[in-house]
Amino acid sequence: MNWPLLVSIVIPIMTLLIGALLNRFLERKAKLITYLGHASVFEVHPTPGTTQYIHTHSIVVSNAGGKAANNVRISHRQLPDYYIHPAVPHRVEDIPQGGKDIVIPVMVPGQQITVSYLYAPPVTWNLINEGTRSDEGFAHVQNVIQTRQFSQKTNYFFAYLMIAGCIATLYLLILLFIKILSLIR
Repeated sequence: MNWPLLVSIVIPIMTLLIGALLNRFLERKAKLITYLGHASVFEVHPTPGTTQYIHTHSIVVSNAGGKAANNVRISHRQLPDYYIHPAVPHRVEDIPQGGKDIVIPVMVPGQQITVSYLYAPPVTWNLINEGTRSDEGFAHVQNVIQTRQFSQKTNYFFAYLMIAGCIATLYLLILLFIKILSLIR
């Protein structure tokens, strides 16, 4: 095996990966994430023989970054009755073209809030929210699917399999690279 050649190839690649990881961990910035928590309809009977439908949905806004997000704006085409949990200082501002913004002055790193809405037909959840942004940029919208949570032992086992697979793949690629080099000579 030609060790000097292998080292001269692997060291720059490892340095690049380590540099990218260090940059990612050390760079502090706000990172807003938002997703639809739920959407549902309730059938209520205020008086016997009458039926009324009430719609509700919630959005979750989270700062997953390492820096505070300033002036977080949750924009709405129309703003129905709402509730923010946990309670945070906020204000409602009118948008010149119509609609309203809920403005939260600051969201610290790791903070998460849920905004729940209550409204009547013909309004549906997709006619209310228009997006979330802050002074640092737009929120990343995630599609969320409920998933099963595995035990810690199972997660460790899967992590072991993933690491073993990565090591085996890297080893096979190095062997393939060495074989190609020997054929070229």
